[in-house]
Formats: sequence, structure tokens, C-alpha cells
Amino acid sequence: MACFNDTPIAFIAVIHFPHPRINNFKRIHRLVVLPDYQGIGIGTTFLNYISNIYTNSGYRVRLITGQINLIHSLSRNGWRCDRVGRVSPILGKMMRNTQSANRLTASFEYIGD
Repeated sequence: MACFNDTPIAFIAVIHFPHPRINNFKRIHRLVVLPDYQGIGIGTTFLNYISNIYTNSGYRVRLITGQINLIHSLSRNGWRCDRVGRVSPILGKMMRNTQSANRLTASFEYIGD
């Protein structure tokens, strides 16, 4: 959790990413920045800080986002984009009746500064 004057302003949740062949993936599951603090780089800086800790501990860090501003920011700040497109065909089938089925998303892996 990131704080300003002892007030929480950002939160990141990290989970283990199960993979059949690779066991050292961590996934950024949730990034939340309070509205008054969005758009000034706090989220990206916090993501890089947390991702750097996991990378230095031997993990690979990944995330998937549909937030256009975050996609642009990560592309310039230590993240490699693996995929840009709609949700996967399997998820698309499972989610066909939701608003997320046709949402543009991008997948990233942290590579450092």
C-alpha cells in the first residue's frame, strides 16, 4: 500500500500465477489508485517498485490490463508488451454475456528499468 501523509492512496494485490511448466510467475491482480492521485505516475511507480522486489527475489511478474492510460505508461516504463487484443477466445466464450468479452486488453511482463 502506498501512502501520502499516512493516508492510503494506492494498493496492489499480487497473486501466484499458476503455469503448467513455469513455477516462478507472479501476477499483478489488482492496482487501485484513488481518483485524486490518478494520472500523475503514482500507479506506474508503485507497480515498478513492487515488481522490482519480486524480480529481485527470482520471480517473473506479469499483468493484464484494459486501462488505455496504463497500457501507454507501461510500454514506456520497464514493461514488455506480450499481447494486445481482445480477451482470449476461451475467456471470450465464458464471458460472452458480459461487457468484458470484447474489451481491448494488453499483457505485460516486467523487465525492469
